[in-house]
Amino acid sequence: MPLTILALINVTPGCEAKLIASLTTLAEASRKEEGCIQYDMHLDNEDPSFIMFYETWATKALWLEHMKSEHLKVHNAATEGCIAKLALHEMTKQ
Repeated sequence: MPLTILALINVTPGCEAKLIASLTTLAEASRKEEGCIQYDMHLDNEDPSFIMFYETWATKALWLEHMKSEHLKVHNAATEGCIAKLALHEMTKQ
């Protein structure tokens, strides 16, 4: 059964452009991964410090592989300190 991930990100003030650039690169690489059905970044129209990702993965196991991917490690290292708060929600479509 597919797994939906809702990632809610609060950006550290002043890091918006850097984080968005890195997340854009991350999204492009992630879309090429096995099991990635959807990987979309949404920017809040009113609040530049809020970003949401809506992802769909074929299985939880494939999402967990994504979470160990090299491009995610590179992104995390490059943007250290840029995320003030991150909430990940694992969801199943009904």
